[in-house]
Amino acid sequence: MENRNGVLFEYARDIVDGRLLCVRLLQRLWIVILSTVAGAVLFGGGYFAAMRLVPEEKEYEAKLAVYLEYYRGEEEPLGWVCFTQDAWKEFVVSDDFVEDVVNRLDGRVSAETYKDSISSVLLPDGRVLTIVISTNDPDKSVQIAEALIGAVDDFAATQERILWTKPLTVPKEATLKLVDDRTMNMTILGAVIGFLVSFLVLLYILISDDSTYVPELFECRYELPVLDMGQPEEFKAYYRFLTGEKDLALYPAEKESPGLNEVKKQIAEYTGHQVRIADITDPDMPKEKEAVLLLVKAGIRNGKQIEKMVHLLIKKGTPPEAAVLYGTDEKLLKLYYGHKDRAGKG
Repeated sequence: MENRNGVLFEYARDIVDGRLLCVRLLQRLWIVILSTVAGAVLFGGGYFAAMRLVPEEKEYEAKLAVYLEYYRGEEEPLGWVCFTQDAWKEFVVSDDFVEDVVNRLDGRVSAETYKDSISSVLLPDGRVLTIVISTNDPDKSVQIAEALIGAVDDFAATQERILWTKPLTVPKEATLKLVDDRTMNMTILGAVIGFLVSFLVLLYILISDDSTYVPELFECRYELPVLDMGQPEEFKAYYRFLTGEKDLALYPAEKESPGLNEVKKQIAEYTGHQVRIADITDPDMPKEKEAVLLLVKAGIRNGKQIEKMVHLLIKKGTPPEAAVLYGTDEKLLKLYYGHKDRAGKG
């Protein structure tokens, strides 16, 4: 492809306008936010529904709490003598502890089932041991919790640090576990997937968009000066400079674009000269007293069409003097330029 001076140029040489890309991303930020929320709801909600609808996937929790009284000297801080939370996590799955629980349940629960049932081990203040048991059977959860209370008491009897234990919470029935760590993980996963997919797809669409939104990008892409309909005074000055105040032959990039007659009328008011809408397939050549201008609507995917028109006009011996950009997005231009007087109004 060549420009109006006959110099070859590559359309693929077009650069990405970082500022314009950021502005357009900002305008479509709601899509990313909506997709993130939708992903979280779809994954998290879907997993939650599956857990509720599939009986074998339901989990029932039984929570027990045991008070532990430690022996300590007069000058020993409590933190020095208490077993830590990590220590208790190891104790409750140790061989002796597991054997005690299994024996108390008369073998109705295997050692592996017991270990898998321990949902969490908490130690809020060092002396209150809280353990949550979770299984697919509510009765089994309660039975393991009751056996675990006895096992904690047996374990305490073997430790010099612990004077005595007292059950604070003895579960009578298990409750259905509505939200677990896996539900939260699926929700977070869905949100991340929704964000990444929507952001990457949107980014690809914006980068591959060959539409014209700002005059500077068109000038860089096609090496043609631009008359911006949104800047009347600038339009008039550039028109006089570029055309010598000739009549105008406008070649629209979009033949069926609505509002062409309105744009033609407005250009005639700006220039004070005759303006006509021409067709690239029209055999009549522009007159000597006419300047050839491309008529381009902002925000339309017409890059290849414009490239083709520039090429054909050059081949016909009537290279375009400039392009007229109309239908610009006022809000986008305000964000792009950072001040109101450059906002398009065409």
